[in-house]
Amino acid sequence: MATFKDRFKELRTEKGLGQKQIGNLLGYSESTISLYESGSREPKKILDLIKIADYFDVTLDYLLGRTNEKNFYLVKDGTFEFEVNKINQDDEKNKQIKLKLKELNDLFPDKNE
Repeated sequence: MATFKDRFKELRTEKGLGQKQIGNLLGYSESTISLYESGSREPKKILDLIKIADYFDVTLDYLLGRTNEKNFYLVKDGTFEFEVNKINQDDEKNKQIKLKLKELNDLFPDKNE
């Protein structure tokens, strides 16, 4: 399973950025970035992890190597909401999800109506 150091370097190189560039963008020194990528140091504060995840538009779980899915987003329809993997998402898939949500909603009608 990937680790923070693996994911951080992977995400940085996907963007075509050097260690100094990403450090400047995130507000860290080049040496801190180097330590992150060597595994000698990890962010100490959750806010630092959030800042990094937000910059790369990935979940904290992906950044920390807990999942291979980079990102999710919320789908809402009526009273139902759930997260869907962005990678597999397109307009047709959205239509299918909304139809399924409507079917579920019809199966469990609100008793107060």
